[in-house]
Amino acid sequence: DHLAVVLTSDHGGLGHNHSDATQPVNYTIPFMVWGTGVAAGGDLYTVNSSYADPGDSRTSYATEPQPVRNGMMGNLVADLLDLRRISGSQMNSGRNLLVMTDLE
Repeated sequence: DHLAVVLTSDHGGLGHNHSDATQPVNYTIPFMVWGTGVAAGGDLYTVNSSYADPGDSRTSYATEPQPVRNGMMGNLVADLLDLRRISGSQMNSGRNLLVMTDLE
């Protein structure tokens, strides 16, 4: 009843070369969450309307609203474990990235 699995990647890419910043395969990564209270087949952007789905676009850190980024995982997991946020973290530091559909 209290298990969650969060899966992401440190970067995109195909094969040994992922330096071409114009290719979506080089900057698109998985970010998946599975567990009790997480809707099967759900979409992070449906649950989190304050974040923007970038589609095939490569967004900068100045773009607003931001997409979901893999750097948000640390504070997401801390939140799921009911732990304090990561000191000094700048991604999801407000712990507003939601994955549960049945929020208490």
